[in-house]
Amino acid sequence: MLDSLKKLFGKSDPAAKGVPGRRVAPKGESAVILDGRRYQLRNWNTEGFLFGPYTGDLVAGRRVKVELIVMDGEFKLRCSAVATINRVDGSGVDAKFYFISPEHKKQIQAYVSHYS
Repeated sequence: MLDSLKKLFGKSDPAAKGVPGRRVAPKGESAVILDGRRYQLRNWNTEGFLFGPYTGDLVAGRRVKVELIVMDGEFKLRCSAVATINRVDGSGVDAKFYFISPEHKKQIQAYVSHYS
């Protein structure tokens, strides 16, 4: 039963190929929209993402609403999510998903698996 619940909520096998939890750099057009401003999505996986450069007042621990956009050939994703900021530094903003829909999480997993 636990395995069924994990599958339902997208918790099974975080990376079918490659290193578990490994992030990949998106190809094609990609962006994170935060507070109406567009930032470059640098890498991502089903757990979180890195974007930047960023010069603002975000701090670790803050929860934010974002929109993620990735347009890579046949792969097209535009989704809203809630994330918790892990780190803000010269490399950008590192965030962990707090909420993302199960459908979008599956799409991200397929993308990451394809490029791993």
